[in-house]
Amino acid sequence: MAIDNLSSFKKMLSDESNEDLKFKAQEIAAQYIGEAAQRGVQMTLDDAYSLSAVRLHVLTGERVTDDWWSEAEGALDSFQKAREDREIMEAINDEDGDLKRRADAEAALQAELDTLSPIERMKRARELGQRLPGPGEIKPRPLSPAEKAAALQELERLPAAMRLVRLRELGL
Repeated sequence: MAIDNLSSFKKMLSDESNEDLKFKAQEIAAQYIGEAAQRGVQMTLDDAYSLSAVRLHVLTGERVTDDWWSEAEGALDSFQKAREDREIMEAINDEDGDLKRRADAEAALQAELDTLSPIERMKRARELGQRLPGPGEIKPRPLSPAEKAAALQELERLPAAMRLVRLRELGL
């Protein structure tokens, strides 16, 4: 029978005679969870305990390695998801970069958002660390001279109250 380090560790923490160790483990895990949060990743207590760097820190009383982040990125789904989200947002926010990469990232994000309810969309936006643009918040593209002339003619036919709104929509 193989020995599983994580289950052995959890069993050790659940033992009633190890209350001090359990408290120490929670404090140390909170440090790692805080470091992950600073990097934009939500990590649970179980995620922290699943990292050998955290378990060794609890058992030895000192950080064994400063490279716990590499282990976490490879081992935890939440870190992989955060990395994917970061790559998508970098591609979307890179206005001077590869246009195809940006368009692909925007399409992928829009496809994901189209499947979500408004509440889930807001939650997802918070996860991405962004405020997603609402209607009218997307920057209008510059108008060609012909489009600008047509827009100005259209403005003449609109009631005065609607002209200002239309001007803002056109970015004039």
